[in-house]
Amino acid sequence: MIEKPKINGYETRINMLIKKAEKGIKINLGSGLDYREGYINCDNHINSKRDRLIDLEENLPFEDNYADTILLKSTLEHIQKPLKLLAEIHRVLKNEGILIVIMPHFTNSHYYSDLTHIRPATYQMFKLLCSRHYYQGFNFKEKKIKLMFSRNHLLWDYLLQPFVNLFPIFYEYTPLRIFQCWDVYAEMEKK
Repeated sequence: MIEKPKINGYETRINMLIKKAEKGIKINLGSGLDYREGYINCDNHINSKRDRLIDLEENLPFEDNYADTILLKSTLEHIQKPLKLLAEIHRVLKNEGILIVIMPHFTNSHYYSDLTHIRPATYQMFKLLCSRHYYQGFNFKEKKIKLMFSRNHLLWDYLLQPFVNLFPIFYEYTPLRIFQCWDVYAEMEKK
């Protein structure tokens, strides 16, 4: 039996954000060990906890306008062709459906220790993804983009994170980056 990792304060904060955003028919793409009740949990890894075996590099086996919420938690950084997957997610989401992406930030040193990671995230990456003119064929509207700080450091969690989220681009382009951001949390709505 596969054990689910223990929940810490950081995971609790992430789960609270997800809970506030989720609605209706929910799909968890790249579920890994994060099996979520009330979701269709999908993965292609042999050790994952899942309801459906799905290769995220291929077309998603769901009808158009099927889901209200799609979650990609620690998944998009593993995908070879992320724009293809995002276009598929856009197809599967209902109008005004919510896509939630949680992805390691480029300052997260743990990102670089996993050889299966292909690309890290930045705040700007999600801003561009939600820009009207950036991608052709699909469009998302920004609902929330947050830089999420460490798992165990109270100073970063409660003092630095609120400040950095007021000026995220300033953070990413200055020496403030020495304070390691853990993840980028993004909620986007299908347009």
